[in-house]
Amino acid sequence: MSSAATKILLVEDNPSDAAVLQTTLQQAGAERFEFTCVERLDAALARLGQEAFDVLLVDLSLPDSTGAETFQSVRRAAPDVPIVVLTSVIDERTGLEAVRDGVQDYLVKGQADGRQITRAIRYAIERKRAEEALQSARVEAEQRAAELKTALDLMAELDAELRRRNQQLTEEARRKDEFLARLGASLKEKEVLMREIQHRVKNNLQVVSSLLSLQSTHLGDAQARSAFTDCENRVRSMALVHEMLYQSPDLSTLDSAAYMHDLVRHLLHSNPVPSRVEVRVDIDDHIVLSADVAIPCALIVTELVSNALRHAFPDKRQGVISIELHGRNGGYVLKVSDNGIGTATDIRPTSPSLGLKLVTALTRQLDGTLHMRSEGGCEFEVSFSA
Repeated sequence: MSSAATKILLVEDNPSDAAVLQTTLQQAGAERFEFTCVERLDAALARLGQEAFDVLLVDLSLPDSTGAETFQSVRRAAPDVPIVVLTSVIDERTGLEAVRDGVQDYLVKGQADGRQITRAIRYAIERKRAEEALQSARVEAEQRAAELKTALDLMAELDAELRRRNQQLTEEARRKDEFLARLGASLKEKEVLMREIQHRVKNNLQVVSSLLSLQSTHLGDAQARSAFTDCENRVRSMALVHEMLYQSPDLSTLDSAAYMHDLVRHLLHSNPVPSRVEVRVDIDDHIVLSADVAIPCALIVTELVSNALRHAFPDKRQGVISIELHGRNGGYVLKVSDNGIGTATDIRPTSPSLGLKLVTALTRQLDGTLHMRSEGGCEFEVSFSA
């Protein structure tokens, strides 16, 4: 306890009893007390409104109030100040009721010495502090409980929302799986259909090639026989392009570099190549073309390479045929060139040969442009976008 004097408001209508109480406490000598004495309840209530006290000593029998009404009035006026009621022997029961009603302690007049009175005052102050601490803890616990309830309610809402979203995601995943299953079945059906079409196209091309070959043997005119042979070679080339294309495991896109290398290898195998002629292939590795673009490109390469092998090197001199496919300005450039004998004049599309007509038609199919030159060989350049 602090070394400062304990301020006591003594409410006692008997001056002699008040004097005895003050003398008894002062003689105890353990602590210092500062007394303010009043004889009526209304005077006590007025002093409580004017200054603060550490403890109240209240007689239950006052001129303007008696019994429980007295300590109840004082407690309402000063709820934070500890109260010790003073009773006579016959009012001791009322003192016990006061304690049960929230008063900190009671003393029976004439039955307590200074040490007992001092201890009662000190315990009343400490008990009041403990009550206030307990009340504060209770209020804080109630606040924490309210906060916890709010948090639990929020967690319940979040849990419900998470369950709802999880159900939504599960449903979306189920629909996605169903869609992918249907798409996979559709793509497989498309794959089977496309391979069936390829098989029929290949068979028809082989039949046409055989008919052309058979017909050419019965022609007496050399020029007509040459035209039939030329048509036969083109049909075989188309059959080769389709056969290689549909060997791909994925018909939606093709690895252009690998596809073109395989195509050239098959072309060289099926066409007589002069021993001193080299065929070079230069294709960007990252180029991937769809089947509807790869087919025209392959047919263009087949036509131009076959033509160069047949006509560019009649004297069997050393030569080079180059095949290039590169990306340019968001599109592609396909170039086939050779350093053979070329032609007597620049290539003109005004009176094109059958091969040039085919290359021109395939270029239009690609929505591309065709540039040709014949100076120290032949060069065909097809620009297109995919």
